[in-house]
Amino acid sequence: MTLCQYFMKPIFARGRRYEDVIPTLEELKSKGFKTAIVSNTTWGSPAGLWREEIKRLGLSTYFDVAVFCRDAGWRKPARQIFEFALSQLQVSAQHCAFVGDDPRWDIVGPKAAGMETILIDRLGVMQHMEDETKTIRSLNELQTNL
Repeated sequence: MTLCQYFMKPIFARGRRYEDVIPTLEELKSKGFKTAIVSNTTWGSPAGLWREEIKRLGLSTYFDVAVFCRDAGWRKPARQIFEFALSQLQVSAQHCAFVGDDPRWDIVGPKAAGMETILIDRLGVMQHMEDETKTIRSLNELQTNL
């Protein structure tokens, strides 16, 4: 085990998959949507370790692209990481929505890239967004709007 793998092991041990994730991703795929992960990595850890974690969580088959800050050379909320993901998906921003769980990282960047934004607030504790950002409590709400 490399030093980086050893360092990341307790972080990955905390990873979990919510019950609504797989049904939502299956629904998106069945309707022909392309899907991507856009994420920063902890302390610049290698994207390969995160791709392994996506596999461990049983998610790798549901995403067309996984873009990490190390791949794009930019960290969220920079619009460039979102533009990089759009280019990897080969889709235009006006046909995309970005679903994120942290307003600091997941709203400004995708909006600057021209994407619609949806904030998932599973606990209902975030302050209401003052712009046109839609807020949902569960991915099941996303499914009902497809």
